[in-house]
Amino acid sequence: MKKGDKIIAIILIGIIMGWGIFQLVSNQVEADNRSVEIKVNDQVYESIPFTNIGDSQEIRVETERGYNIIKIDQDGAEVIEASCPDKICVHTPKVTNSRGIIACLPNRVSVEITGEEEDGLDEISN
Repeated sequence: MKKGDKIIAIILIGIIMGWGIFQLVSNQVEADNRSVEIKVNDQVYESIPFTNIGDSQEIRVETERGYNIIKIDQDGAEVIEASCPDKICVHTPKVTNSRGIIACLPNRVSVEITGEEEDGLDEISN
């Protein structure tokens, strides 16, 4: 390698490292703004910021129609038990970003992640 090649390589490595650090910091800030929002009859029942979530926690939501038990951890939220007859909400995958929602129509309970910036693209478009 010539001296000029080494300088170019060092500059490229610096740019790549700077970009990586920027991405790491911006992802951490985004995670700090997120929260799990639980709604009953389309009204906010509870909103839990991800910064307040330890390893995991379970929240029991009682309504006049039944109950749901929601497990929340740093990866997202999921319904682990419900009194509804079809259990679609229990079989719905864990919500990990603002593009997903879990809804229990018989109990009128929904769970979603809020606080993320929407980029207008979905997983197919990315």
